[in-house]
Amino acid sequence: MIAVASLHDLDLAKVGLAVALDVETTGFGYQDKIVELALSLFAFGRETGQILGIVDEYSGLQDPKMPIPVGARRVHGISDGDVRNKALDRSRIATIMGQGEFIVAHNASFDRRFVAAEFSLAREMLWLCSCKDIAWKRRGFQSASLEYLLNCHQIRMERRHRALDDVHATLMLLSQPDGKATYFTELLGKYRQATLR
Repeated sequence: MIAVASLHDLDLAKVGLAVALDVETTGFGYQDKIVELALSLFAFGRETGQILGIVDEYSGLQDPKMPIPVGARRVHGISDGDVRNKALDRSRIATIMGQGEFIVAHNASFDRRFVAAEFSLAREMLWLCSCKDIAWKRRGFQSASLEYLLNCHQIRMERRHRALDDVHATLMLLSQPDGKATYFTELLGKYRQATLR
């Protein structure tokens, strides 16, 4: 993913800004907590649907004030020691999030539940799902899981199930060509429909 030098270099009439986000947690339940959050503010062509690059990003760990269950540690590899006394930079997260027109996440309903519980701005923003808002099966893919789709597109990751790596992987996947457009173009269409309501 190519970084965009500065917001000042962008013509916001032609270029939009959105946020790609991912969390790692202590589990799936309503009592569970975020242990890692990452988000990237990225630029996209309003007409082309091309993802132009990352403008800004943040990744941080958070002490959930509860032991991380073994099952969760097996998934993301984050230990109690990794998060001890760590806190998210809430001001930085709010600043990045506030510059986006919408938020994209893979399986967005999961991420939204956790993030909206801690950040009021996230409750107000439109969320789009790169898992459910793109017709992957209609395109011949057997699954919409991120790992499966990355394998199908030969996108390699250094670490799986770490928040910033998953954000970058999602953006790389959405940048892939889909005929004359990109997969992100379908999400952009959903965004346009939502803003016309």
